Amino acid sequence: EAAVRKLNYRPNLLARSLAKRQTYTLGMIVTDIANPFFPQIVRAAEDTAQTAGYTILLCNSDDKQEKEARYLELLLSRRVDGIILNKTPGKLSAEQRRMIADAKVPVVLLMRTCPGLTADLVQTDDRQGAMDAVSHLARIGHKSIAFVGGPGGVSNAQARRDGYLSALESNGLEHKPELLFEGDYRIDSGYRAGLALLPRLPDAVLVTNYLMMVGLMKAADEI
Repeated sequence: EAAVRKLNYRPNLLARSLAKRQTYTLGMIVTDIANPFFPQIVRAAEDTAQTAGYTILLCNSDDKQEKEARYLELLLSRRVDGIILNKTPGKLSAEQRRMIADAKVPVVLLMRTCPGLTADLVQTDDRQGAMDAVSHLARIGHKSIAFVGGPGGVSNAQARRDGYLSALESNGLEHKPELLFEGDYRIDSGYRAGLALLPRLPDAVLVTNYLMMVGLMKAADEI
């Protein structure tokens, strides 16, 4: 102990992790860290991981498959003990699935499913949320309700659209295709949605994430 103090010794964590076959690190890939939804999610994951003696390596894919692929390879090469994945649109390649299987690294999906990947999933009830929102608007008298959704290939976007359509039907409201807009969960697409939908004078608009709402409100100020 005196020698440790004198030499200011620090253990080699990489060597220790190789010996124990455990790095006490977790990888987390999110699609857009600029989205105010994610910092709280990341903070909660980090707090929980730290309590259990783990650290989080955070990666931002920008909703781009090529960046996600690079980060997955990086995390696996660093021998993380698990990965939390907020999936970009589309499937993992066969090579990516093989790498995950060979590494025997558990993956937990966050908010979005991934076709072809069997993994645990933590998500909100997006379909029911959209149904509740539209039903509320119908109860207070709105009959022409527009919808701004996310990318069609994303599971939670599909669920929110399904909930919207189901609520229209259950409340006896007409489905008007011209009042549906497919965005990408970012501000610019919300702005374009506002320019496209607001001139049609809907009674109300269901916007399915915060950033697109910011864009739509900007369009509303200009119209």
